[in-house]
Amino acid sequence: MRQVLIGGSLVLALTLGAGSTPAEEPEGASPLRLYHVGALTMGRSDFLPRVLGLVRPDMVSDEQHPLFGAAGGEPLLPVGTADEIVELLRYQVDPGSWESVAGAFVRAMGGATLLVRQQPEALVGVGQAIRRMEDRWLRPITLDVVAVRLPPTLGGTPSATELEALATAEASGPSITLTVFPTQRVTAFSGRQIAYLVDYDVEVAQKAKISDPIVGVLNAGLGVSARASVSEAGDRVRVDLNAELVELLRMDSVAAGDGRTLDVPVVGTTVTRTSAELTTGAWTLLEGSGARAEGGGVVFLARARLGSRNAGAPSPGLSLPVLESAGMAKLNDRAFSISLLTQPVHSRMGAPLDIMPSNFTPPEPPELPEPMGAVASESLLEIMRQAIAPEAWGARGGSTEVRSDTLYVRAPETALLAVERMLAALEHALLWAVDIEGRLVEVAADSPVLAGPLLPPEAEAALAKALGDGSALLLERVRVSSLAGQRNNVAALEQRTYVADFEVEIAEDAVISNPVVQILRSGIVLDVRPQITSARDSVVISVGLNRSVPFQTPRLVKTVVGDMQCPDMRLHELRTDVEIPFGRTAVAGAFGAQGGRRTVLLLTPRLTRPAR
Repeated sequence: MRQVLIGGSLVLALTLGAGSTPAEEPEGASPLRLYHVGALTMGRSDFLPRVLGLVRPDMVSDEQHPLFGAAGGEPLLPVGTADEIVELLRYQVDPGSWESVAGAFVRAMGGATLLVRQQPEALVGVGQAIRRMEDRWLRPITLDVVAVRLPPTLGGTPSATELEALATAEASGPSITLTVFPTQRVTAFSGRQIAYLVDYDVEVAQKAKISDPIVGVLNAGLGVSARASVSEAGDRVRVDLNAELVELLRMDSVAAGDGRTLDVPVVGTTVTRTSAELTTGAWTLLEGSGARAEGGGVVFLARARLGSRNAGAPSPGLSLPVLESAGMAKLNDRAFSISLLTQPVHSRMGAPLDIMPSNFTPPEPPELPEPMGAVASESLLEIMRQAIAPEAWGARGGSTEVRSDTLYVRAPETALLAVERMLAALEHALLWAVDIEGRLVEVAADSPVLAGPLLPPEAEAALAKALGDGSALLLERVRVSSLAGQRNNVAALEQRTYVADFEVEIAEDAVISNPVVQILRSGIVLDVRPQITSARDSVVISVGLNRSVPFQTPRLVKTVVGDMQCPDMRLHELRTDVEIPFGRTAVAGAFGAQGGRRTVLLLTPRLTRPAR
């Protein structure tokens, strides 16, 4: 919708809709525009991987080595804060004009939007500069890592053809695919989480003793943690990559005296921590292979594929109404509700699905973003006073103030009408929401879905056909909505109680064991935080996926104080960021097991509920 109202000295131009053409500005005027930069300033968390292998209750879980994964400290800002982007724009776009053009300015309005008043040709430069920043830092990289066993017939230096055959063979080992942004550290895990009886603590009093069973956790499977950077030409990708494969070879038991038995898991571990330069599109054999008596040696193959962003014109910005003068008309009073703009939006975090060892205290959860409204009341007042009849306030008796989410204005009728339209324009620009549909599907290893992060129409058609004929399976389907950059989550879970442990107490001549009943959760938790790009045609989503399903029925373990249950769960975990055009579907990550099938997380965002 576009409205232009001209009456006396009143000039209002309101352009609504993403990518719409700006209103024609009067010659010599300095239009007022709003630009979204949240996709650059939302911050990219450095995600830390979980500890694989045997996790004992006495192991320390700290910020550098979280036992079950976490987000790192301060998020990475590739271009800086909104204020730093302001400085870049003043330097890159017609530097001399910001001081010479009357009324010209560029300033941050919160952490995700910029307010710019400039000549039309300079505004074009602002949109182009923001687009260049997005094209550089939102360039998608698809990273594939697969664990394979090298056949004895393979030569010392495998050829590219031999590596391709190894990586894509049905007999290849577990694999993980990640969609990542430049310089961000991301992580994924695919495997099993198994509880086991690791030890006993013995409590002794004067005439009594009792053994307290201690439960540990085994994280077995493939874990990948990686950071990637792209060469200017896009032909090479530098990766700092940690890959670890932990295999449960068998679960032994041993007698520990006094009728006690302990679980003794036997695991095979292969780890590589390397920095490597990958030729885009080609498989590379990474360092670090292990040769064990059981199962043979395992090596890791990695491949980086470079995607491209959606082609599109730079954002023209969203036009806001400007009133140069309200004249000498009678002053009127009016109150405007601004609660939609100023009401804080709270973020929420998804629940963990991990099995915890005995006596383990989970660390404090990371701090969520501070609840904030779409615009601060102080910023709103500043916009009104600068863009709408600046001479009307103060000396001529006009006034604006905010009390209890209400804007009180005393001004001529033309200025009141301009305020009304300004509020409508800000609601349209700032009160967006994103609905994200997440699907977890199981497909064949050669499915066209896995060709790249963004599904082309033919891949979507092939997926629909495969789901229809049963060659692909829909495992989970959830939908989560997020308002204006809010972190939110959806959980679809089945819960049941189980006897996880025992707490024992002892006195002089008496003992007692108290069963510890825990809740075992299975299902999916999808945690998202979206930010729209400057053109409002795509969204950057910070993604957290947890999916846990029973691998087998919880194992019944007999202890000297009673029977307890040790769950064995299949776990998929993913932490990354991805950009997706609205209405399109993209692969955020994929997990493969031996046998040629892949479990793929597909995300489809839609821009919803724009302000009226």
